[in-house]
Amino acid sequence: MPVFLMFPPGKQREFLILVKETLSCPWKKIIAQSGVSRAMFFNYLNETAQLRENVFLSLCGLANVSSGCYVYEKRNVHIQPECILPSQADPQLAQFIGIVLGDGHIDDHNWQIFVTFHGTLEKDYAIGVKSLMRQLFHKEPHQRNMRHSNAIQLRIDSKRAVQFLMSLGIPAGRRTGNPSNKIPSFVLDKEELLKARVRGLFDSEAGFSHRHHHAVRISIYNKCPVLLPSIRDALVKLGYHVQLKHNCVRLGRTSEVISFFETVLPENMYKLLKYRSWRKTGRVPSTADMQSFLTGSGLNQHHTALI
Repeated sequence: MPVFLMFPPGKQREFLILVKETLSCPWKKIIAQSGVSRAMFFNYLNETAQLRENVFLSLCGLANVSSGCYVYEKRNVHIQPECILPSQADPQLAQFIGIVLGDGHIDDHNWQIFVTFHGTLEKDYAIGVKSLMRQLFHKEPHQRNMRHSNAIQLRIDSKRAVQFLMSLGIPAGRRTGNPSNKIPSFVLDKEELLKARVRGLFDSEAGFSHRHHHAVRISIYNKCPVLLPSIRDALVKLGYHVQLKHNCVRLGRTSEVISFFETVLPENMYKLLKYRSWRKTGRVPSTADMQSFLTGSGLNQHHTALI
């Protein structure tokens, strides 16, 4: 049973900074020796996650700091029952993997799966993904509202689920530049799975914008030079004409954009509302328009197309 430490406000961060100053080395080196992922370590540093006792004691030993110098309470966490794994042929799994490839992260140190969303624009979409995660793994995802970054983070704690996704070719840790960070080949053989995977990628990583006049385009963004060609190949296999850029994959033919929304069936309501407004008015709403609409403030004449 893992044990977490509850420090007074500011003291957990103070401890980690003391470790860095004592060792006189960059965070990267400390993180490598802490046994946790970079993302989790900075959650500890920002005090958005409670420090594990074993990590605390390890860092105390590393920096030769006495653990008795700090005041904290211990909290035992009961591990939820292990998850039930979905079928590899389940289109919902293909969709979820697309979401993870877009805005997700796998931590194989703490056995956690994270997905992050915009706190305002994607609030409704996050509710849908939370339900999807619950259906796939039969576990209740943890939700954290990250006020400092206006984000919503969903998390599943499961060694079995992490190992399952990794066995399907989804790499853990930092994925940019990882040669395994691409759409697995088994998905390319089934159109239903391929559409579901592209749906997840679109919902998490894509933009919908004007190209010129009343024409529009879809851009699926990603920094990974391995994943982008994989996305291009998937779209080509679905029959689309695709442009591969250095940071995105684009669909620029208006007829194909319409076909994409009608056949791939995206589920991110923020992007669906932008598409529906364009179909009705010929105008793609700005992010500011969408934010004011979704928060119910500052409604103007353009917002009638979204209702």
